[in-house]
Amino acid sequence: MPQGTAELSQIRGLTLARIKTLTDIGIDSKAKLSKACKAGTVAKLKGFGIKVQRSILDKLENAGQERHQMLLVDALDIANELVSDLKSSLKTQKVELVGQLRRFW
Repeated sequence: MPQGTAELSQIRGLTLARIKTLTDIGIDSKAKLSKACKAGTVAKLKGFGIKVQRSILDKLENAGQERHQMLLVDALDIANELVSDLKSSLKTQKVELVGQLRRFW
């Protein structure tokens, strides 16, 4: 496996074939990939194009802003525990789930 394959595989939408194409020309990190996208190099590669290049660059720039997801059953467990803790600490019974979790409960 070429160096950088693991790091590049974390980018959603990059297939192994595309990663191989990138590593063959020396792009083996997210930083190098970002620089190549900004320079327009990636769009010229076979199997890529402008649309794919933009998509990769967007994913690289928004990497830390992804929404974290969890299973509904886990979210309900956490929410119910929080409601129980709030009811006991606030000495009130007027604490309940709201929003999307309430709709499933």
